[in-house]
Amino acid sequence: MKNNKIKIYGIALVVSLFTFLIYSHSQQKYYLDKDKFIDWVQFNTNGILVICGFFITILTFVITLQNNQLAERNRKNQDIVKIKVLLRKEIERYIKTIDYVANLYSYNVVMSGADTIIYIDIEKIHTFDDKVKEALYDLMRLDDSSEVSAIYDIFVDSLDKKYIFKKMDEAISQFGKVHFLEELVYTYLSSERKDIYNHIGLKKGQQDFAQILEELKDDEFEKIINPRINNIIRYLDEKNMCK
Repeated sequence: MKNNKIKIYGIALVVSLFTFLIYSHSQQKYYLDKDKFIDWVQFNTNGILVICGFFITILTFVITLQNNQLAERNRKNQDIVKIKVLLRKEIERYIKTIDYVANLYSYNVVMSGADTIIYIDIEKIHTFDDKVKEALYDLMRLDDSSEVSAIYDIFVDSLDKKYIFKKMDEAISQFGKVHFLEELVYTYLSSERKDIYNHIGLKKGQQDFAQILEELKDDEFEKIINPRINNIIRYLDEKNMCK
């Protein structure tokens, strides 16, 4: 794009100089008839210098403007990358703690008697700092892609500590911690994990199911999450969004 603009300005300069020389030639007889050859030479020199100076000024302005735009895009890219690294780290930590609590609860349910009350350590689920919510709003300002909107739709409530604690208290008071944990599992985790944490695996027997839960702990993060969250993670792993 930049090279094409330079070519266009070069062609315009050549055309302008050619047009001026044609006009200068038409004025040659006037100057020579009045014995003003030096004036005619000076007229040509000044005309050429003015035309060249004009195009050089315009070209310098265009190049400076493009360089400033490139620098601004680079700064914007750097800001986006920093925010995405922060969100990626915080979201992964948040979902991993949900998976950990769900896994621990399922294990305790399987290994305990039917009448045993199982404690769910909801407090182990990671909560976001206020800076994470501010970072998300900054990302929305810098990038209007659908992935950013998806992050907002899925995580905006979780990013608000007061809201999530209020929702947690309401869910626990009405339905118990199990219901609240099930909501988190359904929202963020893979279908395989949902099935396992819903104790479908109980049919395999107590020890076998305990082994399945233990093996789940070694899964990579991409296997923990559902496709919708996976799309968000892929976006957060991308670099250089501005073009």
